[in-house]
Amino acid sequence: MVLLGLVILGSGIVIGSVGTLVTIKRGMIRAVQHPEQIPERTVKRMARRYDLTDEQRAEVEAIVASRLHRMADIRRRIRPHLDEQLDSLREDVAQVLINEQEAQWREDFSRLRKAVQVPMYAPESPPGGEDEPVSGEE
Repeated sequence: MVLLGLVILGSGIVIGSVGTLVTIKRGMIRAVQHPEQIPERTVKRMARRYDLTDEQRAEVEAIVASRLHRMADIRRRIRPHLDEQLDSLREDVAQVLINEQEAQWREDFSRLRKAVQVPMYAPESPPGGEDEPVSGEE
């Protein structure tokens, strides 16, 4: 009976852990693939946690959207450099591998790159018309 109880307990722990990891992974992938939802999701989470007023919600959403716009500008500037490095990484590693390994590497690399590459999203214009240059721009 004790052994059966331990098996059931262990199974529950494993199932719960795997379920949690799958849920977290899906949430992270969804966030990366749909950055346009970040301001709304952030505000919803903060509203629950901090009991925000409607005015606070609107201000926080404007702040998040504005910062996302600026971060997208930064990503646009550095993206070509990152892509160049990723391409070099893919090719340099491929040169070390043999036929089957190389084919699998290229497939895995392509799939991982698609999964984690942040789309170039930013609101059409920053809320409130703020169009301050990003640090280093003039």
